[in-house]
Amino acid sequence: SRLRRPDGKRMPASFHAEDFRIIEEMERKLGYRTDPLAHCDSRPREAEATAAERALRYAERYGVPANICHPSAKETMGLVAAYQQKGNPVTCEAAPHHWLLTRKDMVDSFPKMNPPLREQDDAEALRQGMAKGVVGMMATDHAPHTKGEKALDIWKAPAGVPGLETYGPAAAFANRRFIPDLVRVAELTSYTAAQFFGLEDRGRIEVGKLAN
Repeated sequence: SRLRRPDGKRMPASFHAEDFRIIEEMERKLGYRTDPLAHCDSRPREAEATAAERALRYAERYGVPANICHPSAKETMGLVAAYQQKGNPVTCEAAPHHWLLTRKDMVDSFPKMNPPLREQDDAEALRQGMAKGVVGMMATDHAPHTKGEKALDIWKAPAGVPGLETYGPAAAFANRRFIPDLVRVAELTSYTAAQFFGLEDRGRIEVGKLAN
């Protein structure tokens, strides 16, 4: 909590919210399964929400701005919103694969990611969070792997999917389907991230700012 940005504000912290004690126990129980959904079931909503609540609680205690990286569960959206309503400098990201895809798309190991794909109501909670301002940033969680790596069985295949090349189309899709306000899209894709991480040279269209 003593770390400071160049502008004097507290250094923010980003958290990958998954409780690995819960995950390890679930993996032991489900290790006999070979179906793709075994991965999703081994990383339940509880694992994400428990870790997110712990991170937000400590961030509140020490007055540190907190960002929950690529959450996937509706419970996490509720937690972030609750801490925001208390006035805490809290935000979270939304990766397109988590609000475009669901467990139904887990037909093989290619959509394996952490946190995993969830139900339709989880994806809808992310979309609502993006539209209403609970979600501050649209992130990619870009993690490319070779086809050979992703073709391994569900336990051996690496977690992660590409995201950079689909980021622009995903933002356009969000604008067309559920975020009609282009200013809100700009906040999600540039402004909020620049503000949160103290990147004063970018994030808005002004003379002297970077154009990317």
